[in-house]
Amino acid sequence: MSAASSGAAAPWHNLRTMSDSDSGDLLLVAAGDAVAFGRLLDRWRRPVYAFFERTREPSAAVDAAADVFGRLFDEAADYSPTVPVPHFVYRLAVKRLEKDAAAEIPHIPAQRLSESRAAQTALIRAGAAALPPFERSVFLLSRVAQLPNVQIAVILGHDEADVRRGYAGATDALVKALAPMLPRKPQANPDPGLVAAIEALYSPELAGDPPADLDQRVLGRLTEAPRRGGRKSPPLVPILVGGGIAILGGLFFLRSGPKPQPVPATVPSPRTAAPASPGASGPRPTAGLSVPGVSLTSNLPPITEEERARVIQLFDFGLLRSVDALGSLDAFFAEDLRLRGYAGPFLPKPTAVPVRPPEEENARENRILDWRGYPDAEKRRLETLDADFRKLPEEERVILLKRWDVVSFFSAEENSGMRRLASRFAELDEKRLDKLKAEIRAIAALPADKRAEKWMAMPFTKGLTGQEIEVGRKLLAAAP
Repeated sequence: MSAASSGAAAPWHNLRTMSDSDSGDLLLVAAGDAVAFGRLLDRWRRPVYAFFERTREPSAAVDAAADVFGRLFDEAADYSPTVPVPHFVYRLAVKRLEKDAAAEIPHIPAQRLSESRAAQTALIRAGAAALPPFERSVFLLSRVAQLPNVQIAVILGHDEADVRRGYAGATDALVKALAPMLPRKPQANPDPGLVAAIEALYSPELAGDPPADLDQRVLGRLTEAPRRGGRKSPPLVPILVGGGIAILGGLFFLRSGPKPQPVPATVPSPRTAAPASPGASGPRPTAGLSVPGVSLTSNLPPITEEERARVIQLFDFGLLRSVDALGSLDAFFAEDLRLRGYAGPFLPKPTAVPVRPPEEENARENRILDWRGYPDAEKRRLETLDADFRKLPEEERVILLKRWDVVSFFSAEENSGMRRLASRFAELDEKRLDKLKAEIRAIAALPADKRAEKWMAMPFTKGLTGQEIEVGRKLLAAAP
């Protein structure tokens, strides 16, 4: 079942559908940090490409995605960290989508459809491209971006009832447009089986990976003059590739001057840049481009030694932001976070002084770099979260740290799914939660190769997004 057709979701401001580091990187991009822009491009290239590839062939989808990244670069200065990054990105994608006029549904002979995958793909793309703008946006945000109704409503500026009607209208139109590909002839009111068949055709995974020239096309947008939105470009931008921040061919001048020519470069990772000496004055860069006569840095606010010492003692930022989600996932772990149902009050063990687990120097420096990029409001929030975490009984802190060890390696998409899955449990009443917890723990007790099948067969999973289902599968796979 799609996100749009599933039940109520938790308030969108409690959900994060991408890495928390995206927000900090957007703030750095607003300051002209090309390396931060490369990180965002690395993390968002596939979701943005998939959003457009479901309505057009790959080359046109890459062009549309490149437009979105160009606009993201232009409008980063308007970004507020109170807005979830997926909302910021997908609003830009919807604006680009609205430029496209409704397509015509081609007539493709049934025999060709049965023999040609390319013909099937063409019909699928035309079906979505032929939808009216609002229905098209709702459908793609739900099926491809996999966002719940409440977030789609915020992105589009409509209420949830409009989103539900838009999704129903989109699926009804697609059932009619794609009738030659469906297992049976659609009726006046398509049954759930046909709707599910339509939804399966628009899985984001079917879009595949974006073509290799996406980065070059993004750079092409950034070299256009005059700059869209009237913003000033940074003097240089690296070409960045997936899997990390790396220079493919060199640096390109963006504005005036000769035709861009690659310049060999060596780029140290911003996560491993050596910190300045304690006595150095002025801001320290997060990253620099080692090119003779050229330096591109991100000038972040300086940090005093006192503040640095305080930040070092804070617990992992990801853990602090995930406490609520981890506390709602009892069903996937062997012990409850908070014991309930006992006669009389629960007496916790004596609480030890909270001590941050040791970490490697690189990880510590990464956290400090992240900290320096945060706005003051986010710094205060993290310090408050840390203080709240330290007030928990020792037993609860130990359980949360164990759970964090399991999920800390999750990708940005999986972190998104974890938070959304946790919100599903948080919505249940106690009786339903206890029953569901017992069922999931029974699955965790099965041999590892049996767990995924049983998890997928649960009625509970029928209302989840693919992202949420995958997180549940990984949590069950990690069970001892």
